[in-house]
Amino acid sequence: MSWIDSHVHLTHFDSDDEIDKVLTESIEKGGKYFFQGGIDPDDWQKQTEIKMRYPNTVGMSFGLHPWFVDLQTNEICELAFSKLKKIIHEADALGECGLDYSRKTDHSHQSRQVEYFRKQLDLAQESTKPLVLHIVSAHHQTLEMLKNRTQKHYRGLIHSFSGNLEIANQYIDLGFLISVGPGVIARDGFFALKKMIGKVDLNHIVLETDAPDQLKKPTQILEVAQAISELKAESTGETQDEILQVTEANFRRVFQC
Repeated sequence: MSWIDSHVHLTHFDSDDEIDKVLTESIEKGGKYFFQGGIDPDDWQKQTEIKMRYPNTVGMSFGLHPWFVDLQTNEICELAFSKLKKIIHEADALGECGLDYSRKTDHSHQSRQVEYFRKQLDLAQESTKPLVLHIVSAHHQTLEMLKNRTQKHYRGLIHSFSGNLEIANQYIDLGFLISVGPGVIARDGFFALKKMIGKVDLNHIVLETDAPDQLKKPTQILEVAQAISELKAESTGETQDEILQVTEANFRRVFQC
C-alpha cells in the first residue's frame, strides 16, 4: 500500500527535526510523495531547503497565496510576483493561487486578488506548470475566469475542495483534479462534499491532509481514504487500498512525477 499527500505544508512544522520525524513516520506507513503548497517568497525558500534534503520525496509549489495578496501592499505583491517569475522554473507547480472571499480576508482587496490570480494564470500557461488553486467562496467567479481565457484546458488540482458535484464537474471538465481532505472525515457538516464524493468518478480525485494546518500529519491520508471508501460503499464500492492506489496514479498522471 502506497499513497501521496497532494497538499501539505512541511514548512509549517516547527523544526527540521519535526519534519524528519513526520516524513519518516509517513514513509514507514506507505507515503511516497508529499506535495507542498506555496504561500510567499519566504515559504518558497524553506520549501527549497526541504527539497534538498528529500529530493525524490517532496514536491514544490511556488505561488502567491490569496491571503498573502490580501494582506500585503501592492508594492510588496509586485516584488513577490517578479521573484516568482524568475524562479518558477525551479518548482513543480504554481500555487497556491486563487481567490478567497471568506471572512478571513478584507473584501476591499478582492480586486487585487483577481489581478494577481490572473497574473499567475498567465505565468502558469507561459511556464507550462500545473496549478494548485485555493478557492473559497469564489467558485463561480473562478470558473468564469478560467472559461473566458484563451486557454481551454488546464493541469492541476483544486485544493481542499468542499463544493458540490456540479461545481466539481466543471473543474474536472477544465482538466483539474479535485483534492479532497479533512472535510470528508468531519463528523458534522460538509454535506455537499460528502454527497459529491459518493457520485464523482474516482479517476478525478486526489487526497490531501493540508497538515499541519488542518489535519495534524500526512499519515492521516489513511483516514481520508477510509472515509471516502465508506461514502462510496453504496455506489462504486472502492476499498481504502483501491482509493489510495487510484488517487496516487491520478496525481502522478497530472503532475508527471
